[in-house]
Amino acid sequence: MARADKIKNANVKSLWQDRIFEGTVHVIAGRPGGGKSLLVIRIATDVAKKGTVILSQTEEIHATMLGPRLTAIGANKRRIEVDEHPLFPEDTGHIRRIIEKYKVKLLIIDPVNEHLSDGVKRQSDSIRKATRPLKKLAEETGCAIILVDHVIKNVAKNSHPLNAIGGSSSGLPAAGRMIYIVGRDPEDKDRIIMCNVKSQLRDDPLPIEFEMDEADVEGIERPQPLLTYTGEIEDGFDPMLMLAKTSRGGKLGRPPTKREAAKEFLIDYLSAAPQHQARATEVIEDAKQYRITKRTLEGAKAEAEIESVKKGNEWFWKLPADLIETLDASS
Repeated sequence: MARADKIKNANVKSLWQDRIFEGTVHVIAGRPGGGKSLLVIRIATDVAKKGTVILSQTEEIHATMLGPRLTAIGANKRRIEVDEHPLFPEDTGHIRRIIEKYKVKLLIIDPVNEHLSDGVKRQSDSIRKATRPLKKLAEETGCAIILVDHVIKNVAKNSHPLNAIGGSSSGLPAAGRMIYIVGRDPEDKDRIIMCNVKSQLRDDPLPIEFEMDEADVEGIERPQPLLTYTGEIEDGFDPMLMLAKTSRGGKLGRPPTKREAAKEFLIDYLSAAPQHQARATEVIEDAKQYRITKRTLEGAKAEAEIESVKKGNEWFWKLPADLIETLDASS
């Protein structure tokens, strides 16, 4: 025990976006396929610019998923320790030694259910056997901890978002000082939103949004997904839209307005280019200045029937012949 007058007051220190803080436990939860794992890769990449990160993702295959995704997003992989599935509470001491040795800034456990020792259940109060040692670990080392969780399947529309985390009898919501619901905007499946639903370290932060994008990785056949940060949502966003079941259908993809804007940019860009063609890498890079992602641009390219032409080892994008004829005739 210690008298209250012996406590040394201190400010909380932000580690990422004034939403993830040093020395405390956070929960990020959402539906499967909602972008949680891509988000924590984004967070790990940003934090790795400051120091070491431990990233344990049991649902991502290292060689074909995690490795390429970290490369695609430009992560400093030398600062990201990919731990082999620690279990809590039994491996708390092992993780503490790693954190202290490498001065780890952030520990990511994704998903929490796959990192629990025998007898500890995410959906019951027994999870406190894991979260209490993790809370102490965070406080004593200054390391931030993120627990990633899949929300329960059935959530009533008038329920509080915290009820979706672990169920009504789980101690998981109590463990997080900051808790976020992450998912896709039902109106725009390429828009990933992070909403705060519990805040004990600051005033309630605004929701923030990311855009699904992709990047080519040398030696990997398929483009790799990644998230691009686009900013705060000033008018807010209801997290229940990402939790409650909906009858909405439709294909994944951006609203037509975004696709049309990208198509207009692409046609204007190539119309002004010599011989109405330009290096694909340059077009993609310049589109970023207008907040048009590679993923959106590729879709617009297909709709506009832009041709891909290989010259040596480089790919060029070129306007279709009929559009070139129209432009030349009007000039």
